Amino acid sequence: MKINWNAHVHLDTADAQWVGLGWGVTDDEPGNPLDYAALITVSAPPQAHAAVGKQAPNETVVLISSPELPCGNPIEIDVTYKITSAKPVAKGSQVNVKVAQHAGQLAEQSRNVLKEATGTVGDDITVHVEVPGSCG
Repeated sequence: MKINWNAHVHLDTADAQWVGLGWGVTDDEPGNPLDYAALITVSAPPQAHAAVGKQAPNETVVLISSPELPCGNPIEIDVTYKITSAKPVAKGSQVNVKVAQHAGQLAEQSRNVLKEATGTVGDDITVHVEVPGSCG
């Protein structure tokens, strides 16, 4: 399965304001993303004015204002994914996540990948991402 879901977070001060939060379960062929649920937590500095832009029915995006994260150039954010099996037919265990600068804006959802990681269904997968832009 490819990265089939791609929630969006809007950062007012980023160069490309829509940051994509892609994820997929790679060992579930042919798989259906709706067999899984995603809790995606984004910690961002308050000066970045983060807002949820898009999420699928099986995704929950939570924003946390984190004054301890630098909002300079670049803007630093932390993204934590927790992918769980939502239906008994979900058989996969390997998760791939991508945070991308332009994700979702074009047909190629993983354009300008800023950070990529892998993990396991049920575990937290956290990435620290430097998003091009400035709060200055």
